[in-house]
This record gives sequence, C-alpha cells and structure tokens, in this order.
Amino acid sequence: MSRLATENKKLVVNGNSITIFQERNLTRIKCDNSGSECITKSTGVFTTVENAGAHFQQGATRVIISAPSTDTPIFVMGVDHEKYDNSLKIISNASCTTTA
Repeated sequence: MSRLATENKKLVVNGNSITIFQERNLTRIKCDNSGSECITKSTGVFTTVENAGAHFQQGATRVIISAPSTDTPIFVMGVDHEKYDNSLKIISNASCTTTA
C-alpha cells in the first residue's frame, strides 16, 4: 500500500519528497535550488515549447506537459509511448482526461 502525505510544502509519496510550486511566474521557480530536474506542468497554462521551456533557464533538464500542446510531441501511455525518444526535452503526455 502506498503512503501519501504532505510535509513542509512537499508531497511525500512512500517516503520520497516531491517539491510542489504554486507560481505563475516561471522565473521565480528555481528548479536547481529544489533539486528538480524534471518538471511536470499540470496547470494547462504553459503548453508550448516557448513558455514551458522557461524552466530550462531555472535549471530544469526536462519538462512534461500534462495537457495537449500545439508544438511539442504528444505521447499517450499505452498507445504510442514506445515512440518516445530520450533526446526530447519537452513533451506532452496528452491530457489528464485522455483515456487509452
């Protein structure tokens, strides 16, 4: 059974802390200070390479958008996730409402 909690403004899943941000200005999110390398965008607001890519300036190495995007590759788990190429730095995982 999984254990889920919050602690010090972090989500804790099975003892692993995940930093959570609530910031609309991406330049205020210091990915490198939080130890974050891979950012998951779950707002539905920053869905293009240009605006989601702002995380790279703050230390991120990858960005996964959880909404449809007009200019990033889109992958759906169980449908075409095998086509993912590790060289891609920004991808969309379709949408939280996408079902396979």
